[in-house]
Amino acid sequence: MSYSTYSHLTPLLLVSALALSSSAGCGDKAASDSGDVSDTGESDPSDDGSGSESSTTGAPEGSCEALVGAGLTATGFPAACNPSELQAHEGYFCCSTDATTLSGGLGLFTEDNNFLSAHGQCIEDAIILSGQAGLANGCPVPCDPASSVAEVESVCGPSAVALCCQTAEVTVNDCIFDPGRSCFREVSGADIAPVDGCPEAQLQSDLAAAGYDTVLARCNTTWSNAAHDTHQDPGVAAADSACSLFAASGVIDFAECVGLLTVANRRGFCLSKSADVQVCPLTLPGYADACDTLNQDLGYSCE
Repeated sequence: MSYSTYSHLTPLLLVSALALSSSAGCGDKAASDSGDVSDTGESDPSDDGSGSESSTTGAPEGSCEALVGAGLTATGFPAACNPSELQAHEGYFCCSTDATTLSGGLGLFTEDNNFLSAHGQCIEDAIILSGQAGLANGCPVPCDPASSVAEVESVCGPSAVALCCQTAEVTVNDCIFDPGRSCFREVSGADIAPVDGCPEAQLQSDLAAAGYDTVLARCNTTWSNAAHDTHQDPGVAAADSACSLFAASGVIDFAECVGLLTVANRRGFCLSKSADVQVCPLTLPGYADACDTLNQDLGYSCE
């Protein structure tokens, strides 16, 4: 992707800008003392699609109407939608927030592959149809908030006028212990590989003492549906997973595809700076995500 190819997303923030400019409270602990995350910015993965209604809006649970109607999360965006489940234009369209791109420019989970993504944001159809949001399918330009300044600028534009804002928070279930750094960090698909020297017994003891679930005492992942909360292409080993489909069609090797999978800290949208929008809420001083909080509670540090 090249910045010169795309415009910025501004219409989405007609509401979100209000949260961005008044988000001093978004630096609250991402996990409670029990290790739970109270607001992940992600839609409920336990939704069974049975058509139950949101108690807030009366709209079908997990629908864009319900997600947007429930208000904004700490990120300044509504809770995340699932593009693989919401492919119709019904006032909104669920646009992927995953910027993972192959060297040839193919977006693994955007544009024509938007339907393969499990994580996105509801964008008004009027914005999609205007063609002003950025991508060829009408969706905003996704970006990786954890990438370097140069990489963000290559996608979103000069940092003086553009931002790459994370659209959903990670949860404590998205954290994994890194023996090489002696701390917890956000998991990625690369962590499926076996790890030597994982101090599971010590981790279980420390987690239990701090009131966390000892299931977090892990140094690698299965990337199963239930392994994490905000992981892309959950259940990747299944024959109908995105990585399996890409591998079967010769687009990318399966193992390489899995290694590119991420959680919410690597997903966002490019935004234009304005009088109301000058900073992303999750970059404000004092904000600690679930993995940061876990390390603080256990006395670990990635520094």
